[in-house]
Amino acid sequence: MGENKSRPRPLSPHLQIYKLPFVALTSIAHRITGAALGVAAVIISFLIMKLAGDEQDYQQVTDLLDIWYVKATLIAASYAFLYHALNGIRHLFWDVGYGFEVSTANKSGVAVIVGAFVITALYWACIYAKTGGL
Repeated sequence: MGENKSRPRPLSPHLQIYKLPFVALTSIAHRITGAALGVAAVIISFLIMKLAGDEQDYQQVTDLLDIWYVKATLIAASYAFLYHALNGIRHLFWDVGYGFEVSTANKSGVAVIVGAFVITALYWACIYAKTGGL
């Protein structure tokens, strides 16, 4: 018994030993995107209110939206929205008992990630085509 005390062992499995299943990672991402979308909703609401202000406020918002990292953040927020929405539909199927098999759950997780990416790319391509730039 003295030998075991000399070797430090983890008290429970941790991320260096235990690999999270893909379905768990998609669930964690769903929660993170939900929280991020709450923050994004507040910021976007503030920007919309500012757009409705006077001409100076409008110009400040349009100048802000011309910065590359603000555009990148908007693209990321739209991906997060679409991921969260598509994954929510996936969860609705789970609620009625469909798609619980591991292979089906993994395939639907990949479909959600790819689908959100494709729809985001199409959305921003349409914005680019309509406005001539981002």
